[in-house]
Amino acid sequence: MEYLELIRKFWTFIGEYPLNTSIISFYLFLLEKWNIGKQKDFEFSDKEISKKLKMDRNTIRKSKETLRNLGLINYQITNGYPTFYKIILDYSIRKSNKDLPIAEKKKVSQEVIVPAIDPPTIEVPPTASSVETPPPPPKQSKPKLNIEPPTLEEFIEYAKTLELYEESLMPHLKTKYETWNENNWVNGYGKPILNWKLTLKSTMPYLKNSNQGNIFNIPKINRPKSTYNE
Repeated sequence: MEYLELIRKFWTFIGEYPLNTSIISFYLFLLEKWNIGKQKDFEFSDKEISKKLKMDRNTIRKSKETLRNLGLINYQITNGYPTFYKIILDYSIRKSNKDLPIAEKKKVSQEVIVPAIDPPTIEVPPTASSVETPPPPPKQSKPKLNIEPPTLEEFIEYAKTLELYEESLMPHLKTKYETWNENNWVNGYGKPILNWKLTLKSTMPYLKNSNQGNIFNIPKINRPKSTYNE
């Protein structure tokens, strides 16, 4: 391949693989030495290249490695001798992973294709305004007590059978009956009278005591007969 064709090919190549000016200058310098040496492999020391291109040894080393990784040149280093260079003529311009330099190969290998994942569905708790207020529980009616209140006659007849019964208690018994009957047979503590007979029996001592304290129940005293002649 002609020298000029290699130069044109190189410019096409760097259109695909942008290189810095140091590497471009280094390759064109090697290409010129190859052409001067009748397009044969040649030797050239880093010291001479440093003088010609005004490059330090580290830049020269990196440029050689990059060009070799790109497949444009090959070289062999022997201690105490100049570097032996070989210009590669049939390098590929097509950009592929195989042709990428090591740095770019690592970059490609590290790229991981992450499959698209649908964002998780987040359930938002309903706000207070969106929550339907449950209907209030139905009011439970108070159970009706299965009590059959006695009549006044039954009430009095039972009271007469009790040990503490006295005829003088009759007004108190009638008053107690009327009070309990008006209150739907609920005692003074607000509790239902479930057994009116038992309740009446336990109430009799109180009725008797109240009866004894009544000023109107004073026993009748007969007036003694006078001993004087009237």
